[in-house]
Amino acid sequence: MKILAITGAGISASSGLPTYRGEDGLYTKIEKRSGARIEDLLSIDAFKKDPAKVWHHWRDLSLEIYKASPSPTHQALATLSRHYRIGKPENFSPSVLAPLRDFEAIATTKLNESGSNHFLEVTQNVDCLSKVAGVHRKDVVELHGNYHQHWCTHCRAESVLEIHPEMEIPPMCKICKSAVAIMRPRVTMFGEGLNPHAVTFCEEYARRAHMILIIGTSLQFHYLASLIKAAVNEFWRDPLLVYVDPHASPYKSTLLALDSDLEIENRLICIRKNSDEVIPKLVDFLVSKGPSREELEEWCKAEKS
Repeated sequence: MKILAITGAGISASSGLPTYRGEDGLYTKIEKRSGARIEDLLSIDAFKKDPAKVWHHWRDLSLEIYKASPSPTHQALATLSRHYRIGKPENFSPSVLAPLRDFEAIATTKLNESGSNHFLEVTQNVDCLSKVAGVHRKDVVELHGNYHQHWCTHCRAESVLEIHPEMEIPPMCKICKSAVAIMRPRVTMFGEGLNPHAVTFCEEYARRAHMILIIGTSLQFHYLASLIKAAVNEFWRDPLLVYVDPHASPYKSTLLALDSDLEIENRLICIRKNSDEVIPKLVDFLVSKGPSREELEEWCKAEKS
């Protein structure tokens, strides 16, 4: 069975990581402190204009993110990754961090892996907690990057910086040592586009998936909904669509924008529970029973009630 998990900030809710929005959200605190919108404060234009100012915000965000630990949902996805990884090659990663020139070859190999069981997590999270939990680097695409890896804006060299309150800001590259060699996190800033090869790869994987798990995300980004469209757009396929979130609904604006003849509202199984309550049990069922599609659908519908 090929499984695609689309994950968002909700799976990190019990990880000790504050939300980004809301009264006590990480972004909200920065906006209150700075008197400006986060979309302006952490944009590519702001970084080009004043990298030190942006880096003060990045440092504070990174320190909060580094305190977090994987949730039961992260741990369960790691279990699924390890279970499906048995007998598969370990030599590369389809991560969004891969150079653009390498991504197509990497993605092709992932799509052509042998065996009947495959797992891929596509996440909008930048906390890297899935990898920390043990999801194999080949089994996760971080569409927005992550705050654990950094690269030089001059020589493009990658490295891991030691983030602490007294660090040099902005940090400079220790490899090329150029006067303009400012380091930055491997994250997608506001105003930057996503890696197009990553999006294409995810859509192609979705077309082959037997089950789409949507976990802890409000699906506010249209490119996430496009993965669901890719999965159900093949007339000869009927993938199982399961949405696990306390606010799961087929009436999200991005889903409503999809073609009406796809009948998403009739095909989507919405389990309105916390993912930490559902996903560990679901993964245990998958790993221990190896269920058929019909058995899996029956399990999910029972969990819904």
